Amino acid sequence: MSAPATAARQGPSPAVILAGLIVLALALRAFRLGDWNFEATEMFTLRDSNDPRLSNPRPLIYFLNYFLIRTWMPLDELGLRIMPALFGVLGVPALYLMGRRLVGTRAGLFAALLVGGIGLWVVATYLRRDQLARLWSQKAVRWGTWAFLIVSAGLAIRYLPMLQSWVADRDQGKGGQFLLHLPGGRGTKQLTILLSYVDTLTWPVVLTGLTGLGMLWQQRDRPLALFLACLFVFPVTFLILVSFRTAVSTIYLLPSAPVFLYCAGVFLDRLSEVDLGLRPRWLLPTTVALLIIVSGVPTLISQYRDGRRYDFRGIAGWLDPRLGQEDVIFSDQPQVLAHYLPGHTVQLLRGDPAPLMQAMQGAAPATLWIVAPAPSHAFRTSPKLAKLKGWMYDNCQLRNTVGSGRLDFRQNYLEVYRCPPAVRVSATSP
Repeated sequence: MSAPATAARQGPSPAVILAGLIVLALALRAFRLGDWNFEATEMFTLRDSNDPRLSNPRPLIYFLNYFLIRTWMPLDELGLRIMPALFGVLGVPALYLMGRRLVGTRAGLFAALLVGGIGLWVVATYLRRDQLARLWSQKAVRWGTWAFLIVSAGLAIRYLPMLQSWVADRDQGKGGQFLLHLPGGRGTKQLTILLSYVDTLTWPVVLTGLTGLGMLWQQRDRPLALFLACLFVFPVTFLILVSFRTAVSTIYLLPSAPVFLYCAGVFLDRLSEVDLGLRPRWLLPTTVALLIIVSGVPTLISQYRDGRRYDFRGIAGWLDPRLGQEDVIFSDQPQVLAHYLPGHTVQLLRGDPAPLMQAMQGAAPATLWIVAPAPSHAFRTSPKLAKLKGWMYDNCQLRNTVGSGRLDFRQNYLEVYRCPPAVRVSATSP
């Protein structure tokens, strides 16, 4: 028996490794799945799952929640997350099988296929006059092109008005529940979004991914390198351009993350082929992989401490017995807080203190309560907006801070401020 064949049988089979990854993915998603309270985006998922409609741009998950989950358990914090968790687990084998064909078995752990990115790759690869003429001479290509144009037109008719409506709602203050703070103006804002995205993926993943992409480009795999680069460039460029017009969350960039994971897999795969005299040979790539994973362990542990969200349920439990009938509540995520404070109206907190002043100086002055995120680093929500911070410190008292400490620097503490009614002086007073 040859040495390569013997070595190939010494390690676990890809099927065993994949099964272990699936079990790990299930365990990571199931652990404490229903422990954390809702956050702003989940409130829209809850609303649409209880009343699904075909007009919704993403109807599948809502119909599954309505017809599958709601029939045997309530759509609470656990029920609403079952389907996303299952899809996340199923994504592991699906992306592995796709990646195995693209970059090989060892590197094929994750994959990404975005239509826009593939279109950009096709243009970059085949946009030459001779190639276009040769392709256009084929009947199947002509029919395929017309079909693609018809589908693209249908998608544009369907989704462009939704994008315009989404931007318009944010302009009118109807969209977005987060009290956002991004330093700087244009250019700096976009750079901050990209740096936040890199921070989310972790620097080791990004750097090894870029190195793996460079390896593909230099080692006679330029078409694949170009393909993966297009899958990253198209969605990120589109969203960065949108960010010049309206607020864009870092989470929107995550569909391009598998590109970095793929290329990082290529880097580790190539590293396993380097003979440095170490035995077993897998010791070096395994050590590097562990270093990459360990860099994200503090964040992973922190995720299970606070769910990477603010504890509005805990705030509501503390606030409810202290509220008066006429009290007014403001919060940057009003729908979430109102969900845990039934019977009370919660208004949207923004950077302008004028609505707070009006609430305190109305015909029937009432105690004002403000629930706001504690100041954090530049990538996170912060009440340091315009004159809001100074007004709160001048007119209100900090009454409570709720949250769980994290091991990384993303702290998610909520602060509760109590603002007593303003003293109004009568015009006839001496």
